[in-house]
Amino acid sequence: MRFAELALTDVTPANAERMYEMARSTLHFSPEPGVIIKLIESARRSGRSREAHAEIKRFRVAFPVEYERWLKGRR
Repeated sequence: MRFAELALTDVTPANAERMYEMARSTLHFSPEPGVIIKLIESARRSGRSREAHAEIKRFRVAFPVEYERWLKGRR
C-alpha cells in the first residue's frame, strides 16, 4: 500500500517531508527507479539538496538507462 501511495502521489511543497520519509523507507525493500525519483524530488522540495545529490549519483550508477530517461524528461 505504501508503494502504491508513493507511486501515485505527486511531490509538492506541502507533502515533501512525508514523501521523503516514505520514499526512504520504501527504498529499503523496493530499490527501483520510481522510488529513487520520488526520493530525489522530495529531498529537493524539502531542502535536502545534499541528500538529493547523493541519490542522483547512486541513481546514475545503478540505473543508467532510467537515469538518462529521467534527465531527458526534466528538460
